[in-house]
Amino acid sequence: MSASASRRFSLALVATSHAPDATGGATFEVELLAAVLRSGTSHHLLIYPDSPMTRSVVAASGAAADVELLPALGEPAFGSRVVRRLSRAARRAPPPAPFAPLGDLLRERGAHAAWMLGGSQIPLDLPYVATLWDLEHRRQPWFPEVSA
Repeated sequence: MSASASRRFSLALVATSHAPDATGGATFEVELLAAVLRSGTSHHLLIYPDSPMTRSVVAASGAAADVELLPALGEPAFGSRVVRRLSRAARRAPPPAPFAPLGDLLRERGAHAAWMLGGSQIPLDLPYVATLWDLEHRRQPWFPEVSA
């Protein structure tokens, strides 16, 4: 990260849908991401994850100079997945999740806040903005599964 980027406000844009044509939520994320990139903001933008979808939106916006794509984090360790599945099988709620490794990655890269574009529920220990769905989404054209 450059020295000028460290002095500017750094906003992480977190997109959790990976197939933009599959669901309305993914379409909504793409639209939000594209709008922020077109806005001409002076903020340093960290985009998570670095995926074909996010790369194509960044390329189409022409805003690559102010954008840093962050690598996707891997799957949880095998032991964590086993505990989660066994808890689910026993119909007991697993213990509360600790803050996600995503928060660590965002802080390491200098994020001051995060915007969860698609309403994901990833626990972060830094300020964040969450997108909350309401029933109005049923009437919006962004959602192909309900607008047919």
